[in-house]
Amino acid sequence: MTAGVLIACDYFSFTNRIIRNKINNSAAFTGIVDSEGNIKPVSSDSISAKITAAFFSWVKYCVIPKGNYYEAIDIVNKSKDAIPK
Repeated sequence: MTAGVLIACDYFSFTNRIIRNKINNSAAFTGIVDSEGNIKPVSSDSISAKITAAFFSWVKYCVIPKGNYYEAIDIVNKSKDAIPK
C-alpha cells in the first residue's frame, strides 16, 4: 500500500506542478492492495506487530485498512496500559 501512495503522490506532483502532494515523514502505512486496487485488511498477527511497533516509535500517524480499525484500537489501548504510570 505504501508504494501505491508514494507513486500516486509522485504522479500528481508531476502532472500538476502547482499542487504538491506530500506524505508526512512521521506516518506509517499498512494494508494489502488487491488486483482491483481495493485496500484489504492485513492479518491479526501482522496488524498487532505493526501497531505495537508504531506505538513505541517515532510514528505519529498510522494509516490502516478500515477492516483492521477496531483491532487497532484495542491494540493501542493495551499498549497504553503497558506504559508505567
